[in-house]
Amino acid sequence: MNNEELEEELDDEWLDKLKSIESDYNDFYKKNTENIELYFFYLNTNNEVETINKIQYILDNNSKISKNNIVKIIKENQNKNNKKYYLKYLVKYNITIDPEEIQHLLNVDNYEGKNYMSQETYNRDIYFSDSISILQDLNALYLIFSEINKKTSIHTRKINIKRPQKDKSKITNNRLDKTRRKRV
Repeated sequence: MNNEELEEELDDEWLDKLKSIESDYNDFYKKNTENIELYFFYLNTNNEVETINKIQYILDNNSKISKNNIVKIIKENQNKNNKKYYLKYLVKYNITIDPEEIQHLLNVDNYEGKNYMSQETYNRDIYFSDSISILQDLNALYLIFSEINKKTSIHTRKINIKRPQKDKSKITNNRLDKTRRKRV
């Protein structure tokens, strides 16, 4: 048998049908997280939300934000409306649900969403796990800034500690008590 006869004998129509059916479900397979939303919340001194900003951030090939980029983002966004803010919380939302669990998630209360949220720190890299394609828009990093209260801001003060003065007569007596060796 040559190749032409083999191709005629193999009917690959069923494979094409399977691929077309499967293409409908491509959105439900997990894939690498490529980009996320960064949300910036600015709280005033009364812990009330003043401003909310959102930007899209493209992750690197390992689905991570390096600590250097996190620090850069914080520094670029800590001033808003002529006010200075400090980072109060850094929260990651990474939905890592498996395709088989989607139906279950739709049938239960919304409390299971908190399982995908974690508090992060800016002094280490932040990694995002693979997510279902259709739910990747939900992956986000929330940066919550609080206004610096100028009245209660912490300043370093110099404190002078007064030590009790030693009796000078004791010092001289101590020196006299010590003997020296004679050099030969």
